[in-house]
Amino acid sequence: SATILPNLARAYSNRAHEEWFDRARSMSQRSLAMYNESNRIRNNTSITKQKVAENDLNIVKKVNLGLRNKVNMTSELVRRINDALKANNVEATNLGGAKRQMLKTRDEIATPLQISNKRLDMQHSRPQREMVEDNLHMALELERNDLTNLTSQLSETIEASNDMLSRLGSMRAKMIEDREGKLHAMKLDNMCLLLTQKEAPQHPPKTETIHTKASVLFGDVPPSVPTSVLMGENAAGRFNYEWLFKKAERDRIHAAYEQLADEATGKLSNMDFAKVLYQSDIEVDDKFVQPIRYVIEMHPENALTWEQTLQNLAQCRGETDHTVQLPNVWKAKTRRDLDDNHTLLMAAGRLRYQACELASYADETRRKDRLFTQKNLRRKIQETTELKALMERRIIESNCEIKRLEKQETELGKNFENIAMPLMLTEARYNIRRRRFTREDIHDEVEDLLSNETDVLQQSVVTIQRELDLTRHTLDKMKENRHNLEEDFADKAWCLELYKRCIKLDLQNTPTARRQAKHALGPMA
Repeated sequence: SATILPNLARAYSNRAHEEWFDRARSMSQRSLAMYNESNRIRNNTSITKQKVAENDLNIVKKVNLGLRNKVNMTSELVRRINDALKANNVEATNLGGAKRQMLKTRDEIATPLQISNKRLDMQHSRPQREMVEDNLHMALELERNDLTNLTSQLSETIEASNDMLSRLGSMRAKMIEDREGKLHAMKLDNMCLLLTQKEAPQHPPKTETIHTKASVLFGDVPPSVPTSVLMGENAAGRFNYEWLFKKAERDRIHAAYEQLADEATGKLSNMDFAKVLYQSDIEVDDKFVQPIRYVIEMHPENALTWEQTLQNLAQCRGETDHTVQLPNVWKAKTRRDLDDNHTLLMAAGRLRYQACELASYADETRRKDRLFTQKNLRRKIQETTELKALMERRIIESNCEIKRLEKQETELGKNFENIAMPLMLTEARYNIRRRRFTREDIHDEVEDLLSNETDVLQQSVVTIQRELDLTRHTLDKMKENRHNLEEDFADKAWCLELYKRCIKLDLQNTPTARRQAKHALGPMA
C-alpha cells in the first residue's frame, strides 16, 4: 500500500506531539491577534463615526447658517428692490401726471396761438394809413413769441419725459427680473433648509470633487457648473467651455486636438485651428466664424491652449463669454441697479419739478399776455372810436363849410354879373363920346366922371374875380379835405370792426367759449 498509494499513507500517518501543540498555539495566537485588531478597528471605526457625525453636524450647522444668512441677505435685497420698485412706480406715476399736465397746457396754448396769429393777420390786412407800430401790435407780437417759445419748450420737455418714462420702465423691468430671480433663489434656499437627510434625493454631487474627477475625465457624465464655493482655476468665476459641448463633440474635439497639438508644448497652432474645426464636425455659424478666422490669420504665430481652443469653437457657434457670479459681484450688481434707479429717480424728480414749473409758468404767461393784449385792444378800440367820432364831426363841418363856400361862390358870380353890365355901359358911353369932332373933343366933367366910374367898376371886377378865385380854390381844398376825411373815416370804421372782432376772439376757460373762439377764427366776411 505504501508503494501503490504513497500520498495516502502519508496522509494517515500520525503527527508528532510537538508539531501538533505548536500548531494549536500558533492558531490561538493568531486568533488573539485578529481579535485585538478587530477590537482596535472597531474602536477606531466608532471614533471615526463619531468624528464624522460631529463634522457632518458642524457642516450641516454651517450650511444651514450660511443658507439662513443667504436667505436673510436675499430677503433684504428683495425688500430694497420692492422699495425701489415702489418709488419707481410712484415717480413714474407722478411724471406721467406732469406729462399729462404739459400736454393739456400745450393743447390750451394751441388755440391762443392760433388766435394771436389770426389777430396779427388781421392787423396786416389794415389799410396802409393804419399800418402803425403801436402798443397793440407790440402786444400781439409779444404774445405770439411767448406762446411759440412755450410750445417749443413744452414739446421738448414732453419728449424728455417720454424718454425718462421709457428709462424708468426699463429699469423697473430689470429690477422685476432681478427680484423674480432672487425670489426663486430664496425659495430654493428655503427648500434646502426644510430638506432633511432622509428626504434628500440620492444623486451624484454636482460639485466637481476628487470623487467625481475620474468620471468626469472618462466622460461618463458631462462636467457641471459648480454650485458651491469655486476652487482652483474657477475661483474667479470663469466659465468652463466644456459645459457647452456634448460628450460626443468633446471626444471629437479632444481627438483632433491631441492629433494636431505640438507634443513639446501641448498647444495648437493658429493655422491648425481650422483643421480642428473641420475634424470635430460641430455646428457653427458662418457669421461668427469669419471674425475668428480673421484674427487667427492676423496672428499665425500664436498658439492655442485647450481652453482657448474650446473658447474659439464656442464663439464660432455664437456662444458668448460666461461667468459664474461670486457673492460680492452678485451683491454689487444689485446695488448698482439700485443706485442707477436712485439716480434715475432723482433725474425724474428734477424733470417733474421742471415740468410743473414750466406748466405753471405757461399758464401764468398765457394769462398775462391775454390780459395785456385785451387791455391794448380795448384802448385801441376806444382811441379808434374817438377818432372816428372826431372824423365824423369834421366831415359834417366840412360839408357845412363847403355849402357856405358854394353859396358864396354863387353870390360872387352874381355880383360879377351885376358889375359887368354897368361897366359895359360906362365903357360904351365913353367910347361914344370919343367919337366927337376935334372941336368938341374936350376933357369935361362928364368925361372925368365916366373915367372914374370905369376905373371903379374895373377895380370892383378885379376884386370880385380875386375873391371868386380864392373861394373856388378854398372850395377845392375843402372838398379834397372832405374826401380825405371820408377815407380816413372809412379806414377807422374798418379797423374798428377788426379790433372788435379781435377782442371777440378772447379765449375763456370754458369749452363753449373755446368752441366759439375756434369758430371765430374763420375768414372775415
